[in-house]
Amino acid sequence: MNISIEKQFSIIPKIKGEYHSFPTVVKEGNQLLMAVRSAKVDVDQPHGREGEVRLYHSTVDAPEAWQQVPLEFVNNGEWELDAILSSAGGQLRLVSRHFRHEVYNDCFLSNFKLEDLAKDKLLLEKMPIQIEEMNLAAIYGHLQQAADGALLLPLYGLLPGSGQITSPGLYHSYDQGKSWSLRSILVDSGQVGKYLNELSMVQLAEGEWLGLVRDNHDPCNMCQLRSVDDGYSWELKESGLYGHAPMLCKTPMGVVAIYRDVGRLEASVSIAHFDRGLDQWSHLGVVRSYSGNRYNGGYGDVVSLGANRIFVLYYLSDEDESPWVEGAVVELQ
Repeated sequence: MNISIEKQFSIIPKIKGEYHSFPTVVKEGNQLLMAVRSAKVDVDQPHGREGEVRLYHSTVDAPEAWQQVPLEFVNNGEWELDAILSSAGGQLRLVSRHFRHEVYNDCFLSNFKLEDLAKDKLLLEKMPIQIEEMNLAAIYGHLQQAADGALLLPLYGLLPGSGQITSPGLYHSYDQGKSWSLRSILVDSGQVGKYLNELSMVQLAEGEWLGLVRDNHDPCNMCQLRSVDDGYSWELKESGLYGHAPMLCKTPMGVVAIYRDVGRLEASVSIAHFDRGLDQWSHLGVVRSYSGNRYNGGYGDVVSLGANRIFVLYYLSDEDESPWVEGAVVELQ
C-alpha cells in the first residue's frame, strides 16, 4: 500500500510573527471541525506566547474552505498551548492547556454539541482535569469511549520516583469529565528503559485497543501498545516507525497514523498503515516536508472520508519559523 495526494492546500496561511500549531480535527457527518492553537512568535517561549484556542469548520465536500467559529471561554482563556478536539460519547470534547513555562501547567475539558455552532458565539466552560497517581505533564491523543461507557483520557506524566522521565497513562470518567480515575499505567517507562510520552489510541473492536506512543529517547522508535481488556492492561513492542506525535484513525482500509517523521534528513509529516493480521506497521509515504526547525512543525491529525480517502492536516514552518496550517486529501492505494 502507498499514498497518492489528491489535493493539498493552505488552511491557515503563513503570517510572519504568528505561530499556528497543534491542529486536530473531527468529522461529524458531512462536517469537519478543526481546533488549532494560535500564538505570537517568541524565541524565548516554547511554541510562542499568548496562545489561544480557535475553532474552524468546513465540509467533506470542500475541505479547503474553512470558516472560524466565534468562540469564547468563560474562564481561563489566555496562554493556551494545546487544542485537542475529539468526538466521544455523543459529544464534542475540547481539551486545552493553560501553560506558561515554569509558571503554570493546567489542563481543562470543555464539552459541546455540533448544533451549538449555530449560535452567534460558542461559549465554553472549562472543567479542570485533576488526576492522582501521576504528576500530569500533558494530554495527547483523542478522547475515546470505552465499551463500558466510560470516557477515556490518554495522557502522560511523572510517576513517583521517575525523575523527569514521563510514562503514558489512561484515565476514565463516568460523569462527562467532571472527575477522573486511573484506569491503567500503560507502561512504566523506567521499567522498560524508555521515555514514553505522546499517546494516541483507536478502538479495533469492542474492548480491543491499539495505540502508538512516542519514545523521546533517540532514535525515537515509536512503540505499539495493544489491549484486549478495554484498556486495563497493555502489551508493548516497538513499531519500527521513527517519529513523534502519532495520531491514529480507523478507516475502511485499516488503521492509519499521521506523525512527525524523524527518520529522514528533512523534517517531514508521514502516513503509516497498521496490518492487523501481521500485527505490524508500514510507512506509506511522506505527505509534506518542511525546511524550518523540526520542532516548529510536524504535528497533525487524520480523519476518514470513507472508502480509501482520508483528510489530513498538519502544521509546518520554514526559515522564518512562523508556522502555518495545511491540509490534504489523500488516497490510500
